Amino acid sequence: MNDWVLKWLTPRDVSIPIALLMATVLGLCVVRCVTDPNMFITALLAFVFLFATRMITINITRLVAPIGLIELKDPICNLMYGSHFITKDLFYSGHTATLCVLYLCSTKKIDKYFILFAVLSVGTLLLIQHVHYTVDVLCAPLFAFGCFWLSKRIMNMQKAYIKSV
Repeated sequence: MNDWVLKWLTPRDVSIPIALLMATVLGLCVVRCVTDPNMFITALLAFVFLFATRMITINITRLVAPIGLIELKDPICNLMYGSHFITKDLFYSGHTATLCVLYLCSTKKIDKYFILFAVLSVGTLLLIQHVHYTVDVLCAPLFAFGCFWLSKRIMNMQKAYIKSV
């Protein structure tokens, strides 16, 4: 794929800042979900849709890893993928989409500011490390919004059903 942004960026290993930002946001959201069951269920549903759409898009696109890719050392992803580094899970960025879903599910303004900072930072860092193409990172928020919207829709239908009973 001809990605002019990646051609402009010199690849560097920025795994540690990516992992720290991801872990910090995930930790913050776990704390928030403990006290806000609505946020927890909304995020959980959104992640189900996110994983499903990622499986579909990865199988449809079958992109080849970007030139200059540096292996991302992410302990959270290693829990899902094992220690083997995967290079065929490109479209769309799971890191960026995960943070976007958490941004959309967050209810506290200060959390939203921090998570937005993390979304922008992680998206940029993934490009610097050449882990994803630019289109992978830019499309992730669109998929995240769609999954969040569907999740909210289901939650609202469930609330309407409970009121009617």
